[in-house]
Amino acid sequence: MSKRKELSDIAICPLCGEFDSIWVTDKDNYDHNYKQNNGACVGINCVRCGLELYAYSVEHEHNSYEYIRSQASHKWNRLSDKIWKVADNGTV
Repeated sequence: MSKRKELSDIAICPLCGEFDSIWVTDKDNYDHNYKQNNGACVGINCVRCGLELYAYSVEHEHNSYEYIRSQASHKWNRLSDKIWKVADNGTV
């Protein structure tokens, strides 16, 4: 599977505009950490510029990998949309 298809719900990096340098916590790592620590997080990281964003599971709330990943991607995309919208208007 191509990276673009795997990350189809993730926007470009809000800071540097890269896509090929973005990494997201995979389900196996999330599940392992959740079992070990009774909680885990999904991180979205840009290796190029170092931007990191995390969404954490909380006991007794929605804690499936899919839900936490969707929370992380929503935050990342919202940040990316706001920053690049400002940049497109020439105000950065």
